[in-house]
Amino acid sequence: MNVLAPSERERAVDGIGIALLALLPLIWRYPFQNLPFIDDWCYAWTVEHLLTTGEFRILEYSSSPLATHALWGALFAKVAGFSFAVLRMSTWVLSVSGLIAFYLLLRDLGVARRATLAGVAALAVYPIYAVLSLTYMTDVPFLALTLWAVWATNRGLTEQRTGWLIAGAVLVALSAGIRSVAVVLPIATAMVLLLHTKGWGRSVWRIAIALSPLVAVAVLQAMRGDITVFSADISNVTSSPPNRIKDLPYGVAILPEMLISAVSSILGIVGIALLPITLSVLRRADAGKAVLFGVVAVAITLALDQVLKLRMVYPLHFTQTWSLGEVGATEQGVPEDWFIEVPLWVTWGFIFLGSCSSAVLFRLPLRRLLRPDMALIAWFCAGYIVLSALLWLTHDRYFLVLVPFAIAIALTAQSMRRTWVAVATIGLFAAISVVGLRDHLLYNATLWQAVAELQAKGVPPADIDGGYMVNGWLQYAHPEQANRNAAGDIRIPWLNVVSDDEPRPYLIADRPRDDRPTLQMLPYDRVIGLSGAIYILGPVRSK
Repeated sequence: MNVLAPSERERAVDGIGIALLALLPLIWRYPFQNLPFIDDWCYAWTVEHLLTTGEFRILEYSSSPLATHALWGALFAKVAGFSFAVLRMSTWVLSVSGLIAFYLLLRDLGVARRATLAGVAALAVYPIYAVLSLTYMTDVPFLALTLWAVWATNRGLTEQRTGWLIAGAVLVALSAGIRSVAVVLPIATAMVLLLHTKGWGRSVWRIAIALSPLVAVAVLQAMRGDITVFSADISNVTSSPPNRIKDLPYGVAILPEMLISAVSSILGIVGIALLPITLSVLRRADAGKAVLFGVVAVAITLALDQVLKLRMVYPLHFTQTWSLGEVGATEQGVPEDWFIEVPLWVTWGFIFLGSCSSAVLFRLPLRRLLRPDMALIAWFCAGYIVLSALLWLTHDRYFLVLVPFAIAIALTAQSMRRTWVAVATIGLFAAISVVGLRDHLLYNATLWQAVAELQAKGVPPADIDGGYMVNGWLQYAHPEQANRNAAGDIRIPWLNVVSDDEPRPYLIADRPRDDRPTLQMLPYDRVIGLSGAIYILGPVRSK
């Protein structure tokens, strides 16, 4: 009979504890809505099509290859039936596994058990991670597989075991089936093998193993033309995959400016996520340096924003997944959306706070970065920042993948000194996540209740403008239900046409409009954001 060593028993117990604690949101409120969230309607269609026809296809609007993502979702949907609720559950399972992978990675990096548990909790309750874990978005599944891949690869590098390198490469290939930005990790691994492992890592075939996932990326990209389904013309959508590819030369030309912008944005956003750890590890002697770092960062960001007019991403801004008024970014995809106006000093206050928090990352000694385990994380983060700048991935949820690695660097740089501060801050973030999730679920349910009210009266989807998610799922993903002009071209508000340019007979909006009669008002209440109502508005009044 095999008996686990004390350390192995400890890790097994902690892993089970993490999984059990992750069940708490499910007990409090059933969070798996059978409703879309931001872009996941686009990914859900691939699963629906796969189950219906047996063919793997992706919509042109999707910038992700979706192979792993769709097959994982289809596995759940095959058993329980297709629904957004089932697809959300598939993401939650990967989310829990990602937390366990993060725990194992921190322990392998030499972080103490108490600090490791605090680090895992800080990631779990980070509002962006919490809300995206209960959707069918690609962010959390990609992060979960990346964490497993980094853990396996680190084992291979530190123990000099080729088997673990192969396992890491397989996991990277799987993550590439979710997002193409997975190309960063194979290159980072090859750099570590060449520069940080001496003779063992410089073997040609080990480097080939590390780079092998790039083949999966290339194959998926080569297949894209054959598996893409075209619905409405999206050539005028700046963020569409064809336009991103077309704009790459311009992206290369302005890469230096975008890099500066990306680093400034990341310091603020990731720094906020780091607060539970930063406040617990920061030495009093370093507080002044952190404040000075924050002041300099704010001054630079202010100059970039006001003088150079660079594209910046601000923490808790109303355009982000986590804002002062909403956790979930659903409202900004609804016509006539309204948001909480905050004074400018509040925005800059969050940038200052996040930048002060990020200062702890620079406390890691350079000699520690030369070790293979931390070198892999450093190379990965650097590569991901460069790629984000190149592809203009400027949104707080795109920076989520950097959060666990920032936590790892912070906990490796300094030991935890004030556990009670970590617990209190984690509790605050947990409360924001729970209440924010409750608000989001209620708002989203009210939005789709309005859709159901119109459909119950026999109104076809082509006559409804409910905003990005509603129109995306009902019309773009199902073009047989879409509005067409006289030439037969599909015209969808929020997808490839401005709502007021080609108004639909019925509008679902956040506010009433003078030019449309209010047919019905569906109220909702929120704790964090402003309470209000979803309005069902009738045809535009004739002038």
